[in-house]
Amino acid sequence: MLSDLKAVEAVLLRARCPEDVFLTIAGARPADKLAALKKIYHQMVLVVHPDKYDGQREELQLAAEVFGKLTDWKKKAEEKIASGSYGDNKPHEPAPAKARMDAQIIQTPKRKYVVTDLYAEGDLADVYRCTYEEDGKENQAAFKIASSAGDNDFMENEARVLLAMYPKKQVEQRFYRYLPKPLDSFSLRAGRGAVRRVNVIQLADGHVPLSAVMAAYPKGIDYRDAVWMFKRCLAGLWYVHRQKLVVHGAVIPPHLLIHPTGHGCKIVDWCYAVQDWPAKKNHVKAISKAYRAYYAPEIFKKNPPTPQTDLYMLGKTIVALLGGDVATGRMPDAVPKPVRTFISSLVIENQSKRPDDAGKLHEEFDALLESVVGKPKYRPLAIPA
Repeated sequence: MLSDLKAVEAVLLRARCPEDVFLTIAGARPADKLAALKKIYHQMVLVVHPDKYDGQREELQLAAEVFGKLTDWKKKAEEKIASGSYGDNKPHEPAPAKARMDAQIIQTPKRKYVVTDLYAEGDLADVYRCTYEEDGKENQAAFKIASSAGDNDFMENEARVLLAMYPKKQVEQRFYRYLPKPLDSFSLRAGRGAVRRVNVIQLADGHVPLSAVMAAYPKGIDYRDAVWMFKRCLAGLWYVHRQKLVVHGAVIPPHLLIHPTGHGCKIVDWCYAVQDWPAKKNHVKAISKAYRAYYAPEIFKKNPPTPQTDLYMLGKTIVALLGGDVATGRMPDAVPKPVRTFISSLVIENQSKRPDDAGKLHEEFDALLESVVGKPKYRPLAIPA
């Protein structure tokens, strides 16, 4: 298996254009280029996807890197197909970005940002798409600006938390995929308006929030799709909690992003996070009213949050994702009883009686799944437009 992974890596490293990756393997120039591209990409994903290397640290890190390169080449191939240049065997040259009429240029000490369309709206901030140039390349990012000056402290909190939490050691690189990467943070005054805080964060391209998945599947998704999302979230929380630095404080559907085909995960919106969580004086200072039912009881009591707090909210989110009742924690009978029992252990009202180790939960859930469904199989998730 490792030899196949390295063989794919060699193809990707030698490639100078998408044709070197996909047409070489196809052995022909198919009439339906996009369909052929998707088929070949899927075949390669079955070899390199990180899911196949869980528990094997070196192989897992290599798989994550190879999968990232493969996805990048697929995106370039799709852009060439869209432009009609696929098959010319020339290096990929992305079309120059066209600034919208309402684009705003923001210059900071670090770099210049071209801010364009609205990407998402939140309780505390609005997120816009933006681009910036670095090392001769144009990159995309999320330009997150406080909804009002009264929310600046939450934005400043997010910037502090991300900088404190972001992994710096080589051994922690595999956890990059679970965290939003901070790029910049500054204050901005628009015209004569109030000064508002801005955080610029690397855009999680191709990821969608679990709230969008739930909207697409109002009756719930197949538990075999929900379990890999649950595992990714556990892995991300395990990294965060084991540093004893941060409790997220708002693990709700819009803050959990997943990649439907790449099975990636990003835990976003750290505005509500609490640092140094053992300290008694710290508590979560705000909630998202639309998701009130997902919050742990200790948050409303203004008690200190702990890893159990994040795990409670993750449990409630998975209940909803499965089509269950968030208020009661009841899940559909179609979900195997061992899986229901496992999820239910997270949403116990008593904070001290809940599990507190996301890493241990990940291991236990892996063992449970093997007894219920056998070896894991790759399942792409289709999300209707």
